[in-house]
Amino acid sequence: GPPRGVTGDVQLVMMGSGEGRYAEFLMRAESQFKGRVVGYVGFSPEMEHKIIAGADILIMPSKYEPCGLPQMYAQRYGTIPVVHATGGLKDSVVQYSPFYNKTLGEDIGTGWQFTAPDEGGVRFGLWNALHTYKHYKDSW
Repeated sequence: GPPRGVTGDVQLVMMGSGEGRYAEFLMRAESQFKGRVVGYVGFSPEMEHKIIAGADILIMPSKYEPCGLPQMYAQRYGTIPVVHATGGLKDSVVQYSPFYNKTLGEDIGTGWQFTAPDEGGVRFGLWNALHTYKHYKDSW
């Protein structure tokens, strides 16, 4: 089957706190993929802004998100949000279309949404983002 995990020319930065098993996962991934995966266990507003501003894509697979500010920060910094279509994420990220909108005279959308907060959903959202980056660079 297709490769899974961190493959290709990509770096992944993750930040958050929560269940210990996720912190352990981050530490293992960082050790296994030196220079390609960084896990920041905990939360700092200053670090959050630095990570989002320095990223090309922000992935938010939240199961539930009543409002959500990171996707709004991302749009402000020019970082493309890829989000689970729930709550404030669904309301604030407009599904992107690379096709020219003749009425508005511009491309439509600010990021990508996916409906299932699981591996398949995240893969779908990332595939759309990377497909646009590779094939519609002017829109990126």
